[in-house]
Amino acid sequence: MLGITALGFAAGYVGGLSGQQYINYLQQFVPSQEQIQKPRGSHALGLSELIAHTAPSMVPLYRLENKDNVDGLYPLPTKDSYIGDAIAVTSDGWLVAPSSLFALTAKKDQKFQYYAIHRQTVYPISQTIADTAASVSFLKIDGASLQAASFAWDQSIIGLASTYSISSNGDVSPLYIGQPHYAPAVAFEQYVLQTNTLAKRFNPDTVFAVSGNAMVIDNGDIVGIADRNGVIPADHFRTSLEQVLTERSIKRIALKISYYDNAWMPHTQISKSALSMTGATIVDPGTASAELKKGDVVIHVNNENIDINRSFSDIISQYKPGTTVRLGITREGKSMDVSLALK
Repeated sequence: MLGITALGFAAGYVGGLSGQQYINYLQQFVPSQEQIQKPRGSHALGLSELIAHTAPSMVPLYRLENKDNVDGLYPLPTKDSYIGDAIAVTSDGWLVAPSSLFALTAKKDQKFQYYAIHRQTVYPISQTIADTAASVSFLKIDGASLQAASFAWDQSIIGLASTYSISSNGDVSPLYIGQPHYAPAVAFEQYVLQTNTLAKRFNPDTVFAVSGNAMVIDNGDIVGIADRNGVIPADHFRTSLEQVLTERSIKRIALKISYYDNAWMPHTQISKSALSMTGATIVDPGTASAELKKGDVVIHVNNENIDINRSFSDIISQYKPGTTVRLGITREGKSMDVSLALK
């Protein structure tokens, strides 16, 4: 067992290893400068610069059971304790990672602690703020000096630039990313969506061996984070990131409206007319039952159309709680506007 603080390694011998021996041990888990400059398995023009720009912002995450932490002593990290990567969003220790990394199956009464390794130093996670809508968690490590990543918030660039998957150990692989879409539905019930969940992903049918990898376009901006299935678009957590940095909390709209995305529905369920290819058909108005009825079709929100590119959830999520929006809807064949307070 080794005593590690958030500020560095304990001096001298701890648990049988000196500080220098422990640094040597950790070196296998931390990308060297050579690994960063020369990514394995790729020699495409410009990749060395791309990796050098991105890899310093990637932080590997580990977990251990509470029972393994005795009087502040941490066991040696292993490949089995490695759970995935996080991306630095500020220089003073805020990270973002897929929430699925912390939802691993645990036995009854089994609890875990999580920590990060950056520049050969172990940092316990001091704070976690989850964004359930975007399926990401923001993590804070204290005392670290990080290189904050740059993000491409404008997703319209997707498909116009080469994209690469980059991990904390310097691995890189090219990846084609199209526009975000839904995971394939097996049962009809899976077509029912919720306004409080951002379900679209890049490449939702792609399974990634490591969650948390950065999806980087050729100018160095990150467009998404790899999850177990698909890539979480960066613009899904843009609003929540701003809240975390300014308010240290996340407040999402909690309408819980169930709907069908008409552009995604099978041909046998909704006629593919020009009208039905747009909008969201209400299945259950939830907390908006005074304004919306089952069967209503919401066409736009504040004149922003709901279509194959922007879902009802995508548009609603960009507003802050307390905002009132105007919905353009059709009800029993009649067009009308309704005001909806976003609680």
